[in-house]
Amino acid sequence: MQAQRAIVAELLTAFKDNEYEVMQFDRSCFDICAKNIKRTVLLKVLVNIDSFTENQANDLAKMANAMDASAALVGLHGRNFIMKDNFVYERYNIPSMNPQTFSMALDNFFPAVFSKKGKPVVRVNSDELNRLRQENKLSYKDLGEKVNASKKTMYVIEKSGIASEEISNKLESFFDTIISNTIDIFDWNLPTEKRDDLTQYEQSFVDKTHNFGLESIILRNAPVNMITISKNKMVMGDWDKSISKQKAQMMKDLAEFCSSYNMLITDKQDQTKYFEDIPIVSLLELSEIKTERQFIKMIIKRG
Repeated sequence: MQAQRAIVAELLTAFKDNEYEVMQFDRSCFDICAKNIKRTVLLKVLVNIDSFTENQANDLAKMANAMDASAALVGLHGRNFIMKDNFVYERYNIPSMNPQTFSMALDNFFPAVFSKKGKPVVRVNSDELNRLRQENKLSYKDLGEKVNASKKTMYVIEKSGIASEEISNKLESFFDTIISNTIDIFDWNLPTEKRDDLTQYEQSFVDKTHNFGLESIILRNAPVNMITISKNKMVMGDWDKSISKQKAQMMKDLAEFCSSYNMLITDKQDQTKYFEDIPIVSLLELSEIKTERQFIKMIIKRG
């Protein structure tokens, strides 16, 4: 725990140095939410990145996509390896790296090496490699002989844009120029999987918001339990059954930080209209809403 706190402290300093505003969270799929005028970042910090679960990764990706944010995992090691500087790893499709590499990325010095299934690979500029090969009148076989690789390997590298770190270094040494591309960790495709374990209560909420044209996602490892995505605003929500004043305050702070709305969902028909200034909406009321505009208008009026 002490090592994890030290990493968080180091990253908070890096964010501050790059003029980010930050919020911190406990027991969530991310520990830090940071934003500046360029981007929003959701960051999970673990000493051992192999303790990051698939469910956490899925919820982290869902929140990042909903917030139009980047997501990353920062740690020191995996089960059987130490995380190296200038390397990007991957855990359930989330880009992962050590604190130094992440801090450098905040300064726009992006890593160059991606550890793919334990093997370091580099993204190379295929067009530039092709130009250099043609300019030097080299066949795939000729170039392969220069860097101790086969004709097939050179063909695959030029077509795929992926090379081993060793061959990439040899190519750059031979041509005396840089052909590798750095990896923008903030521009990472974050695929998600649809939940197939929704409760009847959760499925009812998703279906009712879908009926008036909005997409809702259910989360289990995030600061909020649901997000409804509107054209103009995101609505973060939770269930009214076990909400505490402390969590309500966190929800309000997060909504303000992300410029979003808040709501609580209930299955009761007779209830107060708000809790700690957060609007309460019943599933029955959702059934009666016809448009997104009606929905947002109700949230604003009660908030």
